Amino acid sequence: MNWQSNLIESLRHKFLFYNPSEHCLEDSAQYTAWDLHYIKKCDIVFAYMEATNPSGYGLMLELGVAYSLGKTSFW
Repeated sequence: MNWQSNLIESLRHKFLFYNPSEHCLEDSAQYTAWDLHYIKKCDIVFAYMEATNPSGYGLMLELGVAYSLGKTSFW
């Protein structure tokens, strides 16, 4: 199990999750738009920089957007 699955499993009865690992999009513009849409929609953002992340720029963008919108973030 990965960190997202563990988190969702432990909190699924308390929160509705928008999990970017489940959107099945291939085009980077589409999944960036999906990610940013749900960051705007959500109340809390959970983020973890995995060793397999190729650069981290996308994650930093998402956390910056979340921060600028006043979202609660856990990372």
